Amino acid sequence: MDQQQFDMIDRAVQLGKPLLGICRGMQLCNVYFGGSLIQDIGCKEDHRYDPENVRFHELYNVPGTFMYQLYGARMKGNSLHHQAVKRLPDCLAVSQIWCRDSGKLEHYLELARSGELHQGSDECVLEAVYHKDYPFVGIQWHPEMVGPYYCRHVDLTKIPGYFYQIIQAHREM
Repeated sequence: MDQQQFDMIDRAVQLGKPLLGICRGMQLCNVYFGGSLIQDIGCKEDHRYDPENVRFHELYNVPGTFMYQLYGARMKGNSLHHQAVKRLPDCLAVSQIWCRDSGKLEHYLELARSGELHQGSDECVLEAVYHKDYPFVGIQWHPEMVGPYYCRHVDLTKIPGYFYQIIQAHREM
């Protein structure tokens, strides 16, 4: 299945088609573009799927990036994953993070803002990324979820609206 999905990503890139990766889609695109993954994050209690104990956590948006433009400095989101981006390739940049230690938040946000955050960890999960030169955005959390995991905290129409703008801009090129 991985190879089929990599083949689909490769074909989309060959055709120059915009890509939106959600959760595993973001992870696969990160690997496709040259990054790596944390196979089993140590902070999985904050990011696991548990329908009996639905969790939302703070997400912090990097100033000057698409997530900051859409949602401001911070928001709440859901997570349903045990893997995460480890090494971010040079062609990708960070737009949103989750940070375990609030005392280190400003440090990580400054690294991301300056383009120097290239590594996710159990302490700082990269929750949204974008390609610097290609129409790709990736989101680790799940804006498409319904039921108890539905993100009532934010206007979820902003993400497909933003992606539609990317598609439109790409068509006009």
